[in-house]
Amino acid sequence: MDYIKPDYKNPKLLAQFVSPHTGLVYKKHITGLCEQMQVAVEREVKRAQAAGFMSTKIIEIHYLKDPQLFDPARPSRRNPY
Repeated sequence: MDYIKPDYKNPKLLAQFVSPHTGLVYKKHITGLCEQMQVAVEREVKRAQAAGFMSTKIIEIHYLKDPQLFDPARPSRRNPY
């Protein structure tokens, strides 16, 4: 059975396994890869980022979930309208 090996020089292939929002590699339960291939993909993504073939833009995870500023069901002031 032939399959495509992940290679750091093929960023289009590796980009399928990387979140465009965070730059992190998707976990195995999302990609559907076996353990051996998942490890290979993660290794090649890191190599591609180090070589400059892929971006390393990573948004801090704690910025993805902003705290709730107020409870819309219980406002502090009445709406005048």
